[in-house]
Amino acid sequence: MEQRQLAPLDARLPEWNRSSLVERVCPFCGNAGTPFCRRPDLLDVQRCTGCGVFFIAPAPSPEQLDAFYAQYNERHRRLNSLSREVTMHLLAREPQADIRMMEIASCFASTQGLRALDVGFGLGANFVLLRKLGFAVEGIELDSEAINYVQQHLGIASVRQATIESVEGGEQYDVIIMHDLVEHPLQPMSLLRHAAALLKPGGVLSLWTPNATFVDHEQEPVAFRVDLEHMQYLTLPSCTWIAQRIGLEVVHLESVGFPNLKGMGQQPGSSSPLKRVVKSLPGVLPVLTRRRLQAEYDAQQSMRQGSYHLFCLMRK
Repeated sequence: MEQRQLAPLDARLPEWNRSSLVERVCPFCGNAGTPFCRRPDLLDVQRCTGCGVFFIAPAPSPEQLDAFYAQYNERHRRLNSLSREVTMHLLAREPQADIRMMEIASCFASTQGLRALDVGFGLGANFVLLRKLGFAVEGIELDSEAINYVQQHLGIASVRQATIESVEGGEQYDVIIMHDLVEHPLQPMSLLRHAAALLKPGGVLSLWTPNATFVDHEQEPVAFRVDLEHMQYLTLPSCTWIAQRIGLEVVHLESVGFPNLKGMGQQPGSSSPLKRVVKSLPGVLPVLTRRRLQAEYDAQQSMRQGSYHLFCLMRK
């Protein structure tokens, strides 16, 4: 039976070498999948017959994915991490404008001095918010440019190039952040098990990932048409399934938010030269930052009317 082909939405269309795709079962429970649809990048989405996640199979090889991420910041990231505008915005953000940070903080009587580890921190947005809440922040990331950015521009020194599997010892952290992470690796269960082992008793693992719970109700599921480096998609029931397998308890689980489709039709680095000139004028960036913060705050107020993301907190 021929797979239903989804229409392109994201201009950033990876060119996978289909001759070197690797066979794959569900990366969470090991069960087989049933065909669901074909993404715009011509990779097939399977629905797991066991835990209910959706996953890509066959998938790009580890070597293909390594090559893709080696040039991710230059060729794929939509946001220019070297932009002064982005830096001003990140430093000005407040935790009260992020529902995830407030839910995490609500898990503790006090957050002062608690240790938080952000895995795959990207531009470091969580660092600023966690630090303002009183957390002692650390981070690991594979992108050396991202590491340099948060050190030089956000003032976060406790970051290094590493994977969570290379972090030694157990029961070190009160909070581990895995936002926009578990959808990427070919073997996500290994990361989740290691994260659970690194939590202190009472510690919290925070997951934020695209939500595939409701794709049956979409003719053209947006989650399967954007960010085509994603190798799997969680659902509400699968979060509970995963928590049980890694020895954690779900204390918060919701569908929330909307997809960020701004600039999806453009290639990275294709912003208008006129806009860049305007932003360089004296006094313009502070005004833009205030407007962006207000827009972000307004968006957070309506966040719970959406269902594009899964937000799950698991406690040890």
